[in-house]
Amino acid sequence: MKGGKSKADTKRGDSRLAVKKQTKKERQAAKDPNKPKRPPSAFFVFMEDFRKQYKEKHPNNKSVAAVGKAGGEKWKSLSAEDKAPFVAKAEKRKEEYERKMEAYNRKLAGGDDDESDKSKSEVDEEGSGEMKGARSKADSKRGDSRLAVKKQTKKERNAAKDPNKPKRPPSAFFVFMEDFRKQYKEKHPNNKSVAAVGKAGGEKWKSLSVEDKAPFVAEAEKRKEEYERKMEAYNRKLAGEGDDESDKSKSEVHDEDDDEDGSGEMRGGKSKADSKRGDSRLAVKKQTKKEKNAAKDPNKPKRPPSAFFVFMEDFRKQYKEKHPSNKSVAVVGKAGGEKWKSLSDAEKAPFVAKAAKRKEEYEGKMDSYNRKLAGEGDDESDKSKSEVHDEDDDEDGSGEEDEDDD
Repeated sequence: MKGGKSKADTKRGDSRLAVKKQTKKERQAAKDPNKPKRPPSAFFVFMEDFRKQYKEKHPNNKSVAAVGKAGGEKWKSLSAEDKAPFVAKAEKRKEEYERKMEAYNRKLAGGDDDESDKSKSEVDEEGSGEMKGARSKADSKRGDSRLAVKKQTKKERNAAKDPNKPKRPPSAFFVFMEDFRKQYKEKHPNNKSVAAVGKAGGEKWKSLSVEDKAPFVAEAEKRKEEYERKMEAYNRKLAGEGDDESDKSKSEVHDEDDDEDGSGEMRGGKSKADSKRGDSRLAVKKQTKKEKNAAKDPNKPKRPPSAFFVFMEDFRKQYKEKHPSNKSVAVVGKAGGEKWKSLSDAEKAPFVAKAAKRKEEYEGKMDSYNRKLAGEGDDESDKSKSEVHDEDDDEDGSGEEDEDDD
């Protein structure tokens, strides 16, 4: 019987696999080849050029993973202004995609009406072909129902986004772009190209010195702090609402227990079930956030600061002593930027040297970190291989008996 169970489990596994394959086939069939493709993100726009360059330098490479890894590292090393042209291109493609989708949806809505009219005419004209017309009509209805499901799913996705959730703050470059866009619009009132503005902004940002960028960096830091405070309050409120909902459902159960016909208990039971579902959803969110935090390796060395930020470490302390009542990050950043700008190259030299030293230390630590990471992967691989060999050498069949006992 144990062997029979294993056979039965295998059959069930095969049937489940068959269902999955069938579902996948249906999904592929449901995809309209005329539907516009989603546009790539800024990173994938960058990768289009990077792949060609990488292929020229490494003609013998056939590993997609190697190209992806190299591209990811290169993208990570780029500054915000270096990324700006790719961001602009991605935005432009997104706009084109949205226009195409709008036209596609209009055509789709018109196509459904034509198909429906056609199926009706087929029923009238074909005396003996009534069933064919009916089938066409049924197909049209199925098409409409699939469209309704898609729209409903999109609506649900939009509804899932909480409008009260604080928005992520912009980086220093995008803080700079807020003013730059207005200035560019005044100088070029006829321009409607997002890519042109992005490219010009990227070039301008690239030409700025560290001290010129300092006010935007400070403003970005300030907004980041505000965002973190708002997120903390938002998460507390979210957790509090979960507790209120749970208390409410419990009280409903107690109130409805006195209902003579017993229907109150059923309604109370549903409330309790809804509360549990709400709690489980909240638990999933928290778990996901926990997993994301766990994905960040605490042992990975932190990037070193530039010469300006090394200078700011001392400047902040001095400024705080002189202005104990000040709490504005932007004011400190602006004052630090002006002070740094006024320094000569000789006066900046100690901070430049410190930054260079920290960069060397960082690169040394990253080198050892990567070696350690690669070594752990090899150990794990060797372990798995040894386990396979140990199991292969088991001649008495005890492994199979253990499976049967389970």
